[in-house]
Amino acid sequence: MYYTITTITTVGYGDITGTNSIERSVSAFLEVFGVCFFAVVSGKILNILGNFETRDQEFRDKKELVDKMTEKFKFNR
Repeated sequence: MYYTITTITTVGYGDITGTNSIERSVSAFLEVFGVCFFAVVSGKILNILGNFETRDQEFRDKKELVDKMTEKFKFNR
């Protein structure tokens, strides 16, 4: 089980490995936890960056609407 989890999480085996069942179990748990933590943090960062683009698009849409209204009703800038 330890080698399967280590391979799937792509952590690698390194120079130090668990020598008994408890050490291998703790290592496997920490590997899975580390991968999940990395995934959550990466997802949060991408979500923040995605929100910037959404806000930018909303601003452009509102600016375009104001420009159209200005042209339609012949407002001075």
